[in-house]
Amino acid sequence: MEQQAELPVIRVTGSVEALAAGTTAAGFPVDDIAGILAISGSWRPIEETPLHRRAWPYAALLFPPGFLLFLYVRRRHADRLSSDTEYARGRIAHPLARKHLRQAGKLLESAQPIAFYEEIERALNGFIGNRLNVPETGWTRDQLDACLHGAGVETSVRGLLRELLDECDQARFAPVLPDRTAMESAHERAASLIVAVDEAVTSTRNGKTTGVNKAAILGLLTILLLPCARSAQAQDIPEAVRHFDEGNRLFREGAHRDAVTSYQNALEAGYASGALYYNMGNAYFRLDEIGQAIRFYEKSRRYMPESEELAHNLTIVRDRTTDSFSQLPAPFWRPAWNRLVHTLSPTGIFLFGLLGYGVASAALAMRIRRTRSPWLRRAVLAGIVSATLFVPFGFVASWEEMHTVQAVMLEDATDLTDRPDGSATDLTVHEGAVVKVVTVRAAWSEVRLPNGVQGWVPTSAYGEI
Repeated sequence: MEQQAELPVIRVTGSVEALAAGTTAAGFPVDDIAGILAISGSWRPIEETPLHRRAWPYAALLFPPGFLLFLYVRRRHADRLSSDTEYARGRIAHPLARKHLRQAGKLLESAQPIAFYEEIERALNGFIGNRLNVPETGWTRDQLDACLHGAGVETSVRGLLRELLDECDQARFAPVLPDRTAMESAHERAASLIVAVDEAVTSTRNGKTTGVNKAAILGLLTILLLPCARSAQAQDIPEAVRHFDEGNRLFREGAHRDAVTSYQNALEAGYASGALYYNMGNAYFRLDEIGQAIRFYEKSRRYMPESEELAHNLTIVRDRTTDSFSQLPAPFWRPAWNRLVHTLSPTGIFLFGLLGYGVASAALAMRIRRTRSPWLRRAVLAGIVSATLFVPFGFVASWEEMHTVQAVMLEDATDLTDRPDGSATDLTVHEGAVVKVVTVRAAWSEVRLPNGVQGWVPTSAYGEI
């Protein structure tokens, strides 16, 4: 018997990652849908008022102009106080000081210099005493200077005040009486010093709340964004999660119809999530209801457009549909627009613009308050550009989302007619076809196919996405 030669042994080193039989590169079944999701994800209210129909966006847009107008009027008032002595005297000077100044004016006209300077001194001492809440008499010049220094009055103003008070003392006891020109100068200087002291004291007291004022200006952004905060009802979301988990348990046990019922109960709590719609699509697929499966997968895609499981399942379920319509070319900007809306949502787009609006408003407020910084102008420009783009974009996206109604055909076959009476049939649309609802007239709806063809179908034949 002839002996066979021994076969050589070939050894290969290294490693290779082999795919499990019947799975895709992502690990999903080749000819079946991916499994259900165990984590519900974030929940949103189902019946949510569109952005453009809410009150808070418009209130947020109107608040900054009113705030800026208030700051502007206040700034103009302060400017006039510093430049118009007569206006400042009428608005700021203490009534007692105004009384003494008026009396001094009369004494000036009647040429009574001694009494005139006495009234000037009373006006100054009375105003300072009342403004600083200190006794009007019984203090020395040094004590007066110390009080004014503590109140934030500048050295130059304190020096001019001391000179005028010394002048009043000298005029009353000097052998030679002052002339009219000197008296008129003293009268004007007294009025100006009253304004200067009042501004210094006011500025010092306001300075103690400068941090509060800056916080109010910078807190404008927070005020603008507060209305959009959602406060979920604690008793509703846990209820939805409970039904979601119950539906998952029933799905794993093969009770797909009961799982759909549990998922529907979760929706009745008033909240939905991408995982909930996705699992409902899986349950309907197992029940061989292709139209409902596509419908809920499409609902889920609005919540989680980047989900690989969802993309895989949509591919599997669409392979089981009958119709294959061509798609009209979309405008060049449409993919980017859809990606923006799916990523941020209309409210998110609006808030991004509102943030820029708030930055521009805060920067303008700081400029009105005479804050000078090179970055303020850049902040205003960037904020205006952001607000101009994204605030309208948010409203447009909200309006489009409300008025763009897509649906999925749920019947095995539905005739598409050219009139809402079913008398003339153009073509037949099958279960799973995605259409856009154009017009609804009671029992009939006009729909548009992906290829642009329009016609009428019974309203009961489709389910909105």
